Amino acid sequence: MHFCQSHPEVLINVMVYIYDNGFIQCFPDVLSTVPEDCTLTIEITEGIYNGSEDGNGSIIQEKVIHNSVLSGFITNRISVITFIPQKRCLEQTTEDECIAESRQNVNCTWCPGSEKCSRNASSCSYEDQI
Repeated sequence: MHFCQSHPEVLINVMVYIYDNGFIQCFPDVLSTVPEDCTLTIEITEGIYNGSEDGNGSIIQEKVIHNSVLSGFITNRISVITFIPQKRCLEQTTEDECIAESRQNVNCTWCPGSEKCSRNASSCSYEDQI
């Protein structure tokens, strides 16, 4: 997470819940003062953890799979940021990425006619007819 240029480094604790249906919820708790006109950038990445169980390690082959810029982020209230699977499917630009984004209870479907990734097959048939 990154804030505006006037506060490039801000301490923040984030509780993150990842649900079986693909929803991701973030509960940020900012530990310092940040002006209200700053934007908050959240990047969700995937990769392979290379290290030990004590947390001593790094993420390799890291790739950004979602990027959100939130303006007017208010830091003195409880905030909940929720990412839904539909957007995650739509962001995939290749068939391989689309299929890889599918999870246990979330299926992304590649639409061959429109060459787009969709949350469900019924959207494909409509898009492919256009």
